[in-house]
Amino acid sequence: MSLARIAAALRADEGLEVEAVGARHLGDAVGRLRAQAGVDEHAFAELVTADAEVRERLIGELLVHETSFFRYPASFSHLAAHAVAAAAARPGCVRVLSAACATGQEAYSIAITMLEAGLPPERVAVDAFDRSHSAIRTARTGIYGPGGARGLGTERAARWFACEGDERSILPQVRGLVRFEVASCLDDDRPFAPRAYDAIFCRNLLIYLTEAARPRVLEALRASLVPGGVLYLGHAEVLVARAEGFQPLSGAGVYACVVKPTTAQPPAPTVARTPSRRNDPPARTQVPPAAPVHDAPVVASGADVLCDARALADAGRLPEACALLEADVARGRSDADHFHLLALVRRAAGNSLGADDALGRALYLDPSHVGALQLASVAAEGRGERSIAARLAARARAAAAGKPKPMAAREPEAESAAERLLEREAPPGYLAAWARSLAKAPAAARIADVPAAVFRLGDERFALSAAVVREVHVPRAIHRVPGRTNEVFRGIVALRGEIHLCADLHVLLGCTRSATVASRTPARMVVIGRADEIWAFEADEVGDVRRFDPARTAPAQVTVAKAAVRFTDGLVDFGDGPVALLDAERLFAGLARSLA
Repeated sequence: MSLARIAAALRADEGLEVEAVGARHLGDAVGRLRAQAGVDEHAFAELVTADAEVRERLIGELLVHETSFFRYPASFSHLAAHAVAAAAARPGCVRVLSAACATGQEAYSIAITMLEAGLPPERVAVDAFDRSHSAIRTARTGIYGPGGARGLGTERAARWFACEGDERSILPQVRGLVRFEVASCLDDDRPFAPRAYDAIFCRNLLIYLTEAARPRVLEALRASLVPGGVLYLGHAEVLVARAEGFQPLSGAGVYACVVKPTTAQPPAPTVARTPSRRNDPPARTQVPPAAPVHDAPVVASGADVLCDARALADAGRLPEACALLEADVARGRSDADHFHLLALVRRAAGNSLGADDALGRALYLDPSHVGALQLASVAAEGRGERSIAARLAARARAAAAGKPKPMAAREPEAESAAERLLEREAPPGYLAAWARSLAKAPAAARIADVPAAVFRLGDERFALSAAVVREVHVPRAIHRVPGRTNEVFRGIVALRGEIHLCADLHVLLGCTRSATVASRTPARMVVIGRADEIWAFEADEVGDVRRFDPARTAPAQVTVAKAAVRFTDGLVDFGDGPVALLDAERLFAGLARSLA
């Protein structure tokens, strides 16, 4: 009864959904803290409901502060391009918020990303907060052991950190760009102002909140974004935001949204605050009023096109901004500013090839265009071409300082050597040897030993390629997504600090739930994935990984559930009866259709 009372208090007062962390985890955390306090369960429940400090300690025990540097790398590549665009669009700082920042790795990753994108330090501002006092203390020091420094990589660790034994200490020039506070997204006096941020990171927080609290948090985040600002979330949280009026952005692994454009709104008031101490909230830069958002694509010409295209892009109407710029180019306009903006819009819309084409045209027309050089540096960094990215960033800084690098910087000696290498005659016999090699029939691949994970749904047994099976867990609470949940798509689930989409394979495959199986074996939560598609589902029983020969599969029989036949490659026999072999491509396609 005491645990139920504590859970009710956390829901009502903190917006925390205790089912998301699990009843067992709650019981363990309460037991540890109760033992430290030396009180019984009833007395501890009284403390939790009456003492804010005790409640905070309990919440700190419950929440998973799982974080690392540059987690979800595609999000940071997207942020780099977005920050460059924001810096080019208006003067002042590019301001980013890290909400629920844990021990600070995400916030420092944001600052490093903007510096690597070519923004000068005086134009970079990162705010970060978390409700955990201990997490914020660690974040403010900027010192991490081997576990805390995960995700850095050797080059970044050497560039942005001082190394002392096993510890990594963030350099002062980066630490000075980030301000940390102890706060919660649900606080009435939230530490962020209306329309203050070009981007907000709030990843893997929504899953821990009640259904009543999630819309409140998303509304606060929406109000804190400048027009065209980007909200970065956990991959399954994008669906939650979509149900609350956000529009997901394309791009594998980006997991980001913008506010859906509606009608024109007057600019929100800004808040000016003067910090008195290092860790006070930063002063808010005056944000220019948003340009009006129209119901139809803007048609303009001449110098007005750039302004109109920027307004459309800031409002999240990327296709219209792109169409406006492309139409103006088709009418004969060809200056570097137009192609630079077109490259920014195409990149933000996920059209990397089109962005590279426009960027090349911008730099052809103006080799010293600062914005185009910065964007080219970001693109090179994203391709892993670190040395090229560094040279482009240096050229951008030189151009910004009024000292454009001469064309001789293209290193003609190296270009000439490369040209001679590529144009030289092939060695004797080289072409003939390749011709013989390509004419040979390819060797048959050995596929007679393919691993598959076996699991049971009701009375049916299935096998799925072990290549897509990632993890197996005990079942956890599943949270529905308003307006999106259906028979197959059950909602989202938190597992080891990650949020995943959750499906009901019993329904998708037409399997009847079996009370006999449920009483005989414990259910399990299985996580499957490929690329950035990750799903979880409950299985009545999970067996071991077995190997089979795909050439020896038998046709699916009538004993397999009718709906499952559509997803089945055939039957395999591991010696203890037939098992239906699922086709991963068809299974993921069926799961994707459940979201339509």
